[in-house]
Amino acid sequence: MKRSGRSPDQSHLAFDLPLRPAAEEPEDPIEKPAEPEGAGDLPLFPELPAAQAGRGKESPVEAPVGKDPDPEEVSEPSDEEVPEPQLESATFGLRLLSGLADLAVHGGVLVLAILGQSLLGLGPAMSHAPAYAVFLLAFSFLYCVVPMAFWGQTPGMASLGLFVRTMEEENLTFPQTALRWGAAILTFALLGLPLLVALSGRSLGDRWSRSQTYRFRP
Repeated sequence: MKRSGRSPDQSHLAFDLPLRPAAEEPEDPIEKPAEPEGAGDLPLFPELPAAQAGRGKESPVEAPVGKDPDPEEVSEPSDEEVPEPQLESATFGLRLLSGLADLAVHGGVLVLAILGQSLLGLGPAMSHAPAYAVFLLAFSFLYCVVPMAFWGQTPGMASLGLFVRTMEEENLTFPQTALRWGAAILTFALLGLPLLVALSGRSLGDRWSRSQTYRFRP
């Protein structure tokens, strides 16, 4: 047999070769661009100049509506600018007219009571006078005291713009209005003579109830 032409040294070297070539790192087909020097020191979000930074914060644009009013000319309404109704003491003539108006209402109620009795077949007689007096007093009390305690005026006073207040310009209490009603009954019983007290500016009812009768002045 013929021996191969390889030398012993060459055959030994052939078996000593590695079966597989050493694994080499695959080369990235996409080459990364070279980073400039000092690129790692750059901030992620660079700061903008002050002139450009202010452009991003824009205030909402308001459409101009005419001329802006001068703040000195615009003034809020105060309580001093609202005119309050002026008060003054009621004159003697107004007091007399309001009293006559209330007296006319009392007379009308008395006439209605007599007509109602006549419709029932009972004619008026002198013996019925006490019953008429009690009925008229009860009506007068409700007619004068209740409206004056709640609203400070009777219907006759309201028709002429009169009202009653205490000396501190507060509403009257029920005892005070009852005293005014008692003074009115006494004035009617004495045929109006206590009206002379009202010439001084305060009536008998004003003095008893410590109140004052006013009227609105436009």
